[in-house]
This record gives sequence, structure tokens and C-alpha cells, in this order.
Amino acid sequence: MKIIGLKAYRKGYTGFLENEEAYIFFNTIKGRYKLVQAYPKVMI
Repeated sequence: MKIIGLKAYRKGYTGFLENEEAYIFFNTIKGRYKLVQAYPKVMI
């Protein structure tokens, strides 16, 4: 898993992760992780 974007946001962070199956948009606030949206990778 790779972090491909990270930005300070209010009392936490927001960013994008990349793993083998998807790109994941997430928020963290006070140590809690919240998945916002996942975008599956499409193999052509």
C-alpha cells in the first residue's frame, strides 16, 4: 500500500492510498480512519 496524497485537514488528514485493487480516498480525525470512496483499478 502506498500513500499517494496527504493533506492536513481541520483536526486530521485527508488523502489517497493505492493498493493492488483500488485507489482509496480517506479522512482521519483524532486517530480514527474513515473510508470516503474507493475507486477500483481497471485492467485493460
